[in-house]
Amino acid sequence: MIIHLTKVENWRTVAVKPPQPRPRPTPKRLPRRKYVTIGAGFICRDGIVIAADTQESTGYAGYMKGEKFKIDYSQQSTWSIAIAGAGDSNYVEMCAQQILRSCAITHDSPYPRFDVIQALGMEIFSRHFLPFSGYPRDDRPIADMLIAIQEKNGRQELIEWNGTSFVSYFPFKFIGAGEQMGSHLARGFGLSTFFTNETHKVAGLAIYIISQAKATVETCGGNTDVVILRSDGKTRRIYAGEVKACEEKYRRIHLGKSHSLADRILASPPELDDV
Repeated sequence: MIIHLTKVENWRTVAVKPPQPRPRPTPKRLPRRKYVTIGAGFICRDGIVIAADTQESTGYAGYMKGEKFKIDYSQQSTWSIAIAGAGDSNYVEMCAQQILRSCAITHDSPYPRFDVIQALGMEIFSRHFLPFSGYPRDDRPIADMLIAIQEKNGRQELIEWNGTSFVSYFPFKFIGAGEQMGSHLARGFGLSTFFTNETHKVAGLAIYIISQAKATVETCGGNTDVVILRSDGKTRRIYAGEVKACEEKYRRIHLGKSHSLADRILASPPELDDV
């Protein structure tokens, strides 16, 4: 028992005060790493462009931020694949790695059709996501995946996989926190702007759209990761220095109407030596 002295006029009175309970904090889970991000895929005349910001947030928006590449890709003898994701970092990485390991077993692995991706995704969902279905919504793992597949001189697929949903999109698709912003800008440029132009030109539009999302959406940021899958079988990642040069160039472009802005960006694509 703790005895507290109470000050009175004659300094002779001693009051005994019972101990007070200490407030106990409500236990909370440690914050999880989240891809609170923007990812985008564009089907072009000669391939597919897939892009994402590089910011990774932990816990609540703005709590802790880092950067990393968010696009995994693989080049096979007759096709190429690139994967981006939004959601819980570890689960996004796990999904991307399992898809690549299952589809790109050898350099001569067959082209992964839509139904192959769907069957593989359902297997991953049943093993790694379904056991958490009884948990509160905020405690369930999340992985929204964007998968781009380009066959050499052939088929193109842009697939969003989210839970048990598998949807093929044309000519573009956005995922993550910047989905609405990206879709709005892309629609303003016009649907035909993407599939009638070459990949290295559309890569410029992708860099511009991602830069606008990073400037206006709180949980998007960092650099921009861009991967090009070309129909001739070549793949190309556009690195940070090349992206920053484009972003600076596009800042200086006069912002007029959407279609005129698209024309200016298409006329100033990234300077890629091997394209």
